[in-house]
Amino acid sequence: MNSLVAAVLPCFWLYTDLGRRLHAGDFGAEARDPDHPYASWLSTYADPAFEEATAQAIAFATAAASRSDASGRERMRRAFRTSSAHELAFFAAPLEAAAVG
Repeated sequence: MNSLVAAVLPCFWLYTDLGRRLHAGDFGAEARDPDHPYASWLSTYADPAFEEATAQAIAFATAAASRSDASGRERMRRAFRTSSAHELAFFAAPLEAAAVG
């Protein structure tokens, strides 16, 4: 169960960060356009309520890690890193496709 908590954490953490930065226009004004194909996605992940949910997810993971032994924390670390790698691949895929195509 602790590994599952660690595995979903990057989804919260990365999406909160990206949602906040995209909504703020850090990557250009296009992301703020209400007609953007992912406008509802950006709105969800830039919402302060989602940021609070992320803080709660971090607290859950921290509490789970504090109750775990060393091998449990290592499993959590591996789950977090693997999930993070999948998230990175998800966001990198369009860039890689553009470079090829």
